[in-house]
Amino acid sequence: MKSIYILSIFLVILWIPVATAETYEYADGWGGIGQGDGQFYYPAGVAVDTAGYVYVADSANNRVQKFTSSGEFVDTWGIFGIAPGQFVSICSIAVDTAGNVYVGDQTMRIQKFDSNGTYLTQWGSYGTGDSQFRSLWGIATDGSGHVYVADALNNRVQKFTSTGTFLMKWGSPGTGDAEFDAPYGIAVDTGDRVFVADRNNHRVVVFTAAGDFIREWAASGTSGGEFDILSGVAVAPCGGILLTDEGNNSVRKFTLTGTPLARWGDFGTDEGEFNLPRGIAVDGKGDVYVVDRNNHRVQKFSPAETPKPVVSSMPGISSPPNDLDGDGRYEDVNGNGRADFADIVLYFSQMSWITGYQPAMCFDYNQNGRIDFADVTWLFTQL
Repeated sequence: MKSIYILSIFLVILWIPVATAETYEYADGWGGIGQGDGQFYYPAGVAVDTAGYVYVADSANNRVQKFTSSGEFVDTWGIFGIAPGQFVSICSIAVDTAGNVYVGDQTMRIQKFDSNGTYLTQWGSYGTGDSQFRSLWGIATDGSGHVYVADALNNRVQKFTSTGTFLMKWGSPGTGDAEFDAPYGIAVDTGDRVFVADRNNHRVVVFTAAGDFIREWAASGTSGGEFDILSGVAVAPCGGILLTDEGNNSVRKFTLTGTPLARWGDFGTDEGEFNLPRGIAVDGKGDVYVVDRNNHRVQKFSPAETPKPVVSSMPGISSPPNDLDGDGRYEDVNGNGRADFADIVLYFSQMSWITGYQPAMCFDYNQNGRIDFADVTWLFTQL
């Protein structure tokens, strides 16, 4: 029995990713307290579309502002009120792959706009039923257009179509695998894994798009892998997870399995310092945008070097997978330095594990947005 236990530990160790520390540098910033274009009053969230435009939830000004990636003002919409296109203290914002903008506010509704601010539809009200909310601090979308909402005071996640049709929900109060204590930030990666900042449980919880628990990591504290008060969550193009930690006035980056990669920030007003970092977003180049709420500004950070995906060794295999030809696909699954039939067998036997633990972009060989048998077929055609 003891030998089986030791073997199990050994197999787990084999697939822990070896992560290299990363560095992010201050690149730009804009804002300042006020009501004019390019000014903010307690901004709450930020989102970036596929064209690189940056949308800021200017909470206390009850409006959305749109900027270029360098902070040049483009457009704004919204005033105080409860009519369509009006807001009462915006809480959260997200953009889908089609450029539609989703905005949540204290009226407990989500409003949908096109990229120019034209009102499209809305849903939600205060309460505990389906399509009702008691807090709207986190909104995210996936590649299929589904909308995920972190309903903090109801301690659950709700999932909708892009037009607001209720699909499902999961979560309840507590500390268990599918339980929450104030879920705040939420993000979805290209593998449709849902990352939730479980604020008062001081952890990140990861689920499938169907709400099935995958894993969690971290606890309360101030050291490298621990959190104080989590808020925003974003997914980097290379598969890393970025988080804002309000209590420590810092930004953290982790691998998909929770290995620390980067940390920056401290309390203050200088470049790279924060006073309550809340919303966070990442563009296609890997640049990070952080809402510095109490400093009434947005700060932009760039990686010092282009981040590389952190892939894990497959269970029972000592070497990590390799991208043999530099096309971003890790076809040498068993890490033996060549693509062969053994890679096909290993991939097929570990598709569920790959779905939960590997960067999807590296193993979705046919680029259909998911890990499936079509990827096995693709591998076979490469032999």
